[in-house]
Amino acid sequence: PFVEAFAGPRWALVAPLVGLIAPAAIAAVIMLPTGAVFRAVGRTDLLLRIGVLRGSLTSIGVVVGAFLGDVGGAALGGSIGMSIAMIPALMTPLGLVGLDVGRVMRALQPVAIALIALAATTVLVRELATAAAWSATAVVISASSSGATMYFATLWTMRPRFLESLIGSRLERTA
Repeated sequence: PFVEAFAGPRWALVAPLVGLIAPAAIAAVIMLPTGAVFRAVGRTDLLLRIGVLRGSLTSIGVVVGAFLGDVGGAALGGSIGMSIAMIPALMTPLGLVGLDVGRVMRALQPVAIALIALAATTVLVRELATAAAWSATAVVISASSSGATMYFATLWTMRPRFLESLIGSRLERTA
């Protein structure tokens, strides 16, 4: 429904490809802020190496996926390669600033659980709305808003101070 809602019904055939590429896009967004750490500590050489590794793993994934399948295999292979590249791309900057990877992962556990709740809610609402023959736009809006609500409700339940500080910092900036 996402592709149809935003691009129209003529683009419905590319929807499976968007789903296969989505993990790579998520991985790229997660890795984006790490470049600032490399620059801040003066290790742009490592930033370059991580970038080459990420590009290589993504390219290998695309080629292997295309060889084994078709354009969908290439998209999936690229997403797998990019996701694998996330590991060193996240662990290296944490080490540069002296953060324990295990401690960071434990601190992010509530966010991961909230993301799982978001995904489950989004899929459930999408399936129910699609079964009820709602328009693509209505499906996307209802699934997205339900998922976002579940994300914040889960995070608020698990870490109320995190959201309070987030809201407080936003309010201070507008004041």
